[in-house]
Amino acid sequence: MDVLIKKYGALFSRAYRMDVDDFYSLHDLLKDDLEDSFYGSKRVKQSNFFIPTTIRLSIALRFFAGGDPLDIMINHGVCKPSVYRSVWGVVDCINS
Repeated sequence: MDVLIKKYGALFSRAYRMDVDDFYSLHDLLKDDLEDSFYGSKRVKQSNFFIPTTIRLSIALRFFAGGDPLDIMINHGVCKPSVYRSVWGVVDCINS
């Protein structure tokens, strides 16, 4: 996540529609639900590719702020299905 903060720099607030401190506050509120949602399933535990919850939340927030999935893929170093899994996983956490 620190790499993304450095990459966006002063534009972080514009790209995510929130400050860095607000991002981490939101992450702290959702952290337990995010871990249960993403890492509680057998399928994810068997995967060799681990995406931290901060990155999952970052992907979802960037998508909600109007980011293009292809741009999000490149900036976060994930595949397209991971973008959509992150978005829906965060939506599920917020709804629960």
